[in-house]
Amino acid sequence: MGDLVDVRGRKWVVGDVDPAPTEQSTLVTLQSVEVGEYGRSLDVIWEVEPGRRVLPSGSLPQVNERGFDPPGRLAAFLDAVRWSAVTSADMKTLQAPFRSGVAIEDYQLEPVSRAVGAPRVNLLLADDVGLGKTIEAGLVAQELLLRHRARRILIVCPAGLTVKWRDEMSEKFGLDFTVIDSERSAQVRRDFGSAANPFQVFPLAIVSLPWLRGPKAQRLLDEVLPATGQTLPRTFDLLIIDEAHHVAPAAPQQVCGTGGLPRDRSPAKMHAKVAVADRRALLVSSANLTQSGVKTNMEAGVLIRGGTAPERAAEHVQQLIAAGVLVRLLPGESG
Repeated sequence: MGDLVDVRGRKWVVGDVDPAPTEQSTLVTLQSVEVGEYGRSLDVIWEVEPGRRVLPSGSLPQVNERGFDPPGRLAAFLDAVRWSAVTSADMKTLQAPFRSGVAIEDYQLEPVSRAVGAPRVNLLLADDVGLGKTIEAGLVAQELLLRHRARRILIVCPAGLTVKWRDEMSEKFGLDFTVIDSERSAQVRRDFGSAANPFQVFPLAIVSLPWLRGPKAQRLLDEVLPATGQTLPRTFDLLIIDEAHHVAPAAPQQVCGTGGLPRDRSPAKMHAKVAVADRRALLVSSANLTQSGVKTNMEAGVLIRGGTAPERAAEHVQQLIAAGVLVRLLPGESG
């Protein structure tokens, strides 16, 4: 026990060994040491597990090998330990801005500051185009990961933006997200077995809206989302939705009218199922409303649960309409 091994493309530590009375049937319990997969365990029959190997074990250096560190190096080490642990004690001290690779504007710190101070993170980011909504979402995600308030994150975005989200999360925040699609799902089955689910294999995942509407994605979600509602631990700790107006409830005539989609197959309900089953929901939406999304954009607030926020937002919209600042587009008109 305690050996470091490589099984199914992941590194594990042997937690328990149950020798069987017959050969070729030793049951080994493994504990994951991969980033973002702490707490995950796996039971395998060691003799028949393909590609298994024991990795060389390492050890800590001897304390007195080179003598004591000079005071300056020791002070730097203590500062590093203090800075990495300060977030657990000080709610107002942020770590994500200092660990990201971007030049952050002051206004981009507002969402992450609110997220840290809230017991549940429910944010709607509607800044104008080019003001850095992706950066704001990345700061929130990284800060929650650093504080161990989130471990599994799912990003839902349009198909053309999946690679952009993956690259920006990697280059600007050092977060290794995986784009889950049909090809990736097939690769997961080849690497981890026919019963493997990519939403369980990859703690940091990105999916496209069109693929999420498909039957394959719905089947995979049904396997990981509890049928009875929210349970602990959560399937996803943080949900980020780009272009959130696409997941707003469909208009009644689109659902119940002649030729409309059945209610249980509407895209709005499919995405809402992900949001309701999660611990937190972070909505990221463009401020440029399209004609087709004018009505459903206001309904994106359905993901902000509880409190008086939805009522206050509706009252504010009515005030803007009365003042002539906000005008509803009619069919056939353009902004």
